[in-house]
Amino acid sequence: MRGDAKKQIFYALIVSTFLTSCATIVNQPHKYVTVHTTEPSSIIFGHDTIGTVENKVDEANNKGELYLHLSLPLINPFRMVLENEETKVKTGVGGVTLGLDYYHSKKQFFHLGISGLSGGFSLKSNKLEPPEDLFFTDKTLESLTSEYISFSNNHKIGRFTVGYGLSCAKNKYTDGRLGWFFIPIVDSVEKSHYAFGLIFPTYFQLSEHFNIGIVYRPTFYRPNMTDKFVYEHLISIDFALKIRVKK
Repeated sequence: MRGDAKKQIFYALIVSTFLTSCATIVNQPHKYVTVHTTEPSSIIFGHDTIGTVENKVDEANNKGELYLHLSLPLINPFRMVLENEETKVKTGVGGVTLGLDYYHSKKQFFHLGISGLSGGFSLKSNKLEPPEDLFFTDKTLESLTSEYISFSNNHKIGRFTVGYGLSCAKNKYTDGRLGWFFIPIVDSVEKSHYAFGLIFPTYFQLSEHFNIGIVYRPTFYRPNMTDKFVYEHLISIDFALKIRVKK
């Protein structure tokens, strides 16, 4: 009996070893694939069809991805300091930013952009008598504009992106009496200066392509002015479109 028991145990070990080896050969290593969809979908993988239930957005980007960034600054509070004049504080509407976003890691990207926008304007009456006040010639236009280039590093945190970087701006102030139909006449006064500082963009992703955010651009150094170290700022409520141009 003992000999038969030993033989049965021996045969069982051989069979189990053989079956394990066959299972190892037949069953190849599993491949795990994570799929994110923006709406419930049916995914065909091999011969299987898998349905997704929850809407999910992929939070990570691939290193090396490149996006075209086009944004419209909608509202722009602006603070500009002029020499020998009072500080100008106005709120402008409109502008444009064109740039590129380059992902140097899955959740960080560099942004290089160039912007031009309105920092606000106001009309003042000159109290002219007819017929000189016809066609709006009795008004003086005072306006602030800014053009700047910026470079920032940005962190993607869920649907938010938070960035920090450097900026170089050309700020311009215009003051002059208007001609017919709001056309400035030649005796208008223009003053401009360059300013260097920082930039802090913050955005919230509304959808795959659309974002809304706030861009805070403080400047501190003005090389071509007598008062070189002066604080100025521009704050923009920004609506941005991002289109991937390289995967």
